[in-house]
Amino acid sequence: MSMASVSYCGSEMPLGEALDECFTELRGTLNSLHCYTREIGMMAEQNDDFLEGLKKSLQIADGIDEMVALFTELKSVVKQVIGKPSDDEEKTEAKKILDQHKLNKKLAKDNAKAEKDNAKLTASMLATSLK
Repeated sequence: MSMASVSYCGSEMPLGEALDECFTELRGTLNSLHCYTREIGMMAEQNDDFLEGLKKSLQIADGIDEMVALFTELKSVVKQVIGKPSDDEEKTEAKKILDQHKLNKKLAKDNAKAEKDNAKLTASMLATSLK
């Protein structure tokens, strides 16, 4: 692993240490979310009340927020490691790659939406035909 130093969660640390810490925290938070979600799933069987469910749902929301913050930190670490383009040619090529990536993500999102809309239309048509 590179001996590079990066800023992670407001502290300067070796790259390997930052990555290990980030992924350890991600795994721990994801495991907690899994447990909280299973606990909510069992609440109906245990006749727990609404307020207990609400408390668990808030723990889940907080965990999701923590995951988002950790992924944001990870993106920052990656940007620090790759650095900036070294010259105008590299900068131009980087812009092309970024623009193509952005376009691919938009197309994938649009395709997913179209598939979802298609599935809804098909279900609607099937429900109408069964009446």
